[in-house]
Amino acid sequence: MLLNGNLPMVKGIYRWHVDNIRDHIYEGKIARYDVRKRESGGTSVVIGSPMGIFGYFSGKYLGRGYQESKELGWRGRVKRLYGPLSYLSLLVVLLILLNIAVVLADSVWDVTANSAMILSAVVLAGVPNLHGRYLAKNDVRVTKELEQLVRNPSVERIDFALENIGHRHERANEAALKATSNILRNTPGKAIKYSSASPEAIYETLVQQVTSGSDGTTEDSLESLVWISRDHGRLPLQHASLFKGFVRADRSPIQVHATLILGNLELESERKRDAVARALQPAATDPDADVRNAAATALGNVPSGSAVALLQQLAEDSDPSVRRTAVETLQKHS
Repeated sequence: MLLNGNLPMVKGIYRWHVDNIRDHIYEGKIARYDVRKRESGGTSVVIGSPMGIFGYFSGKYLGRGYQESKELGWRGRVKRLYGPLSYLSLLVVLLILLNIAVVLADSVWDVTANSAMILSAVVLAGVPNLHGRYLAKNDVRVTKELEQLVRNPSVERIDFALENIGHRHERANEAALKATSNILRNTPGKAIKYSSASPEAIYETLVQQVTSGSDGTTEDSLESLVWISRDHGRLPLQHASLFKGFVRADRSPIQVHATLILGNLELESERKRDAVARALQPAATDPDADVRNAAATALGNVPSGSAVALLQQLAEDSDPSVRRTAVETLQKHS
């Protein structure tokens, strides 16, 4: 009865403990992976005496360990002690509890501790560490696969990228977002066809990431939303004010993506189109030519008097690419 009442707390402590081990081991394995990846262009062929070969590989091993330590920083190096120290602490606690249980049992049933009991405590103390190591190994595998998918996007693996958006490790999450963006680029319809998720579910997954992470996370999420909104312009309507705010962001890529999303909105009335055109005015007058060029493209999808006025202004822009886009866009309105 007492155990049942405290079971959620015990599970919570166990999960917290395992997650700590998981995160620390993940950081160490990723640091080792990065070092070996940078070394992959070198050679491992050694010709010489046995002592020379031994010295070469010993030096390489020590140098790799030093580089891994630099990757982790002093905090990361200290964190690596968490697993061994937590194991020893848990082992001591279990042995104390075992000793108490044996003393109580001995007074009632004449039971004494034996090697099997002690071995059981040793094994049980290692369970959280083994669990954490297993999860960390899987996290590293997922991160490697996602980074490979970033380099070689494949529509057949869109679900793998999507299901890892929101991963507990920032590096894996950023790779999942970049992979999704690269897969959706230019062929969003084909990617959605291969995905088991609906466009609405994909949109919700991405929009949750827009405000939940770093600028890089926001940028990658918005870029994917540009492609989703191209074919599903009704979806961003509910978050139009969010995207309007990003038109004035500090980073140009974020401004560009937000501007293009506003241009993809499905707007039924002249009044709404005019309102969106006015919301794009900051982008049309932004100091960055890439942002102004995005505004010229977006305004082409927002037929209204305000859009035409801004396009006429952009048709006389100092940047030739902006002028060209504005002129081509004006032809759509004529």
